[in-house]
Amino acid sequence: MHNIGLAFVKMNQYADAITSFEYIMSEKIDSITALHLIICNYALGDKEKMKQCFIKLLEVNNEDVFEDKYTLHSEYDDDHINNLLLEAIKNDQLRNYEKERLQDSQWCILTAAKLISPVIGNTFSQGYEWCVEQIRNSHYSDLANDLEINKAVKHLRKREFNEAIVTLKSFEKKDNKAASTAATNLSFLYLLQNDLSLAEKYADDAINANRYNAGALVNKGNCYLKQNDFERAKEYYKEAVSNESGCLEAIYNLGLAYKKIGQYEDALDFLFKLHILTKNHPHILYQIANM
Repeated sequence: MHNIGLAFVKMNQYADAITSFEYIMSEKIDSITALHLIICNYALGDKEKMKQCFIKLLEVNNEDVFEDKYTLHSEYDDDHINNLLLEAIKNDQLRNYEKERLQDSQWCILTAAKLISPVIGNTFSQGYEWCVEQIRNSHYSDLANDLEINKAVKHLRKREFNEAIVTLKSFEKKDNKAASTAATNLSFLYLLQNDLSLAEKYADDAINANRYNAGALVNKGNCYLKQNDFERAKEYYKEAVSNESGCLEAIYNLGLAYKKIGQYEDALDFLFKLHILTKNHPHILYQIANM
């Protein structure tokens, strides 16, 4: 039935696709079917149906309700066999399957929310607020923070900087992951505005919340680069690359830092590495040619 629904989507027969997906949802709801149902209603512009299907998507309970069975309990502290058993099943095939199902559901929810949020309300913000509220009242309340950060990024793309800053600042006292992500975005925003004191403050906040946040480390390095302290900038870029080897911004800026202090061979090593990864990026080609 799912494949029939997808075939109707390919033929742009969304009403027929909806019939197939709704049949599946009446039998047993699952995340991917709910997402495809939302996409079909999005294509038809049916706001109310999008909302109804999003609520159904949140009813798919793949929450990690079995987490407790993988936790070492005090009554087992002296039981070596039980401890070995718990260690063995923490990452076995069944446990990995449970994690994959939970991750799939979370991906479907965030994808659906990002798709419908800009269109279901009278305003851009209203749609996001509705989705955030629904998620907060569901089994997946932790995802609300991710969606709010996405809302701030959307404001940035629309050049609505004040709205983005207000949204991001609301994360200052939240959990480490959300706070670090929000502070990273705030730091970058203030860097663009050449407000180095606030850029550095929020870069520090992001690093304190998550020492392995490559974006925050790049922002901190950028603060020093703007102050012509190339040696300290270089150290932060190096740490960013060691934490996330594929952080292109860190590799590029590391090349620039080496260039600024006259170590051209080292600069070229990083830029050539980046050239292999990105293939003919004009900024990278220019820097290589310039040296």
